[in-house]
Amino acid sequence: MTKRIPPFQLTSRQRLSLLIAINLSAFQLYLAMPVSLLLYIITLSLWQLLPARKHHRNGGSNTVTTPGLFTRLILIALCILLLYFSYGIQLGRETGTTMITIMTLLKMFEIRNRRDIHIILFTCFFLLATHFFQSQQPGMAIYAFFTVIYLTALLIAFSDKRNNTLFSQHLKTASRLIAFSLPLMLVMFVLFPRIPGPLWGLPDDAFTATTGLSEEMS
Repeated sequence: MTKRIPPFQLTSRQRLSLLIAINLSAFQLYLAMPVSLLLYIITLSLWQLLPARKHHRNGGSNTVTTPGLFTRLILIALCILLLYFSYGIQLGRETGTTMITIMTLLKMFEIRNRRDIHIILFTCFFLLATHFFQSQQPGMAIYAFFTVIYLTALLIAFSDKRNNTLFSQHLKTASRLIAFSLPLMLVMFVLFPRIPGPLWGLPDDAFTATTGLSEEMS
């Protein structure tokens, strides 16, 4: 007789920790984001929290129910419309990072296993790296450093299937791992060649390397 594996359920505390991770990873992007998209992101974040609070008050288990497929399709369509009215059809840095941020929040509505959680967290690492498209000041590096520690601690926490370790211990483990990687980071910082110009030139230079005849004659 095979033992039935219970379905994966994300508690409200775990969901809150993921929301904090996403918003910490995209905080710098919010400063340059259109108001309509920012309000949409705030609405999605609050939507993740309100069902958890209501369900918890009713005395049920501390889990969150997810919306149906039709509702998720409407949210995706609304996301595309807001992106179109905010940025048009122009593809570039702001459009791409904003879309990834919203899609990461929408992914929260369909978490079915630990793999989905890992996808969200690794996307948070990518979003955090895009902060340096906006600023490369020392303050941004310090902010990214502590955010990486938090994201790494979440990876460790969600990989702990026994779930019997305090999160503070996971933070210590993550800090130790990041400390071990600092020498390699310093070596790469010194030896890796500096790339002239911005890290991401789209959409200004998206079509500079084109072939064919020029439209002008000298």
